[in-house]
Amino acid sequence: MKVKLKDPNLFKSIKYFLTSYLPVVKKKSPHTISAYQYALNLYFQFISEKYHLELKDIRTNDFNQEKIVRFLEWLKVERKNEATTINQRLSHIRGFCRYLMKNDVLSFVSYEEICDISEEKDTRVEDFVWLSIEEVKLILEQPDINKKTGIRDRFFLALLYESGCRDDEILHLRLKDFVINKNGEPDIHIFGKGNKHRCVPLSTDIVPYFNEYCNIYHPNIKDEQDELMFYTVRNGIKC
Repeated sequence: MKVKLKDPNLFKSIKYFLTSYLPVVKKKSPHTISAYQYALNLYFQFISEKYHLELKDIRTNDFNQEKIVRFLEWLKVERKNEATTINQRLSHIRGFCRYLMKNDVLSFVSYEEICDISEEKDTRVEDFVWLSIEEVKLILEQPDINKKTGIRDRFFLALLYESGCRDDEILHLRLKDFVINKNGEPDIHIFGKGNKHRCVPLSTDIVPYFNEYCNIYHPNIKDEQDELMFYTVRNGIKC
């Protein structure tokens, strides 16, 4: 039996937003698109639970300041989300509402009211602990380099420390992104959020780790330049 939607234009907008606008127009990564989709699904879950609406009954006007404020409170109180998570969900909902407004699905006034919603303040106290050089060396000594996974882990840790990259950025590195210049100094080319490129210089100390890792995991490195640098064979996913 075909379900009759109360606001079919809303769901058409959602489909185009996730399948065409974000990946094609905005060139967002699959990870970013999944985050938008998850935020929208959470919002629909909240609307269904708190306003006793079935998915088919949700309308564009359910995206309003009052309900979104209550949604953020629901994330905080009932789902026990931290401020960073709550603010990320708010950002994704705002992004979708901006798309609706630009396509005359949501009114400009409603969008402005949504933009007025303040982010959640992070009250957690973060104490940054700066590691000494000796402490870093001690960390790099922890992987068991008698095993090939230890060789991998040591190189991964060294790359994390020297580059300051996020896990996800390193996991998306390809072999060709690790460049050793003519003077023997290495750097890596990273494509981060929004596919923005940056080049990060590394110390020559990491070159032996890279070479040893590649000798084991990428023995045909010249033919694998487009391959991801890190991987596991068990699940077929490079990591």
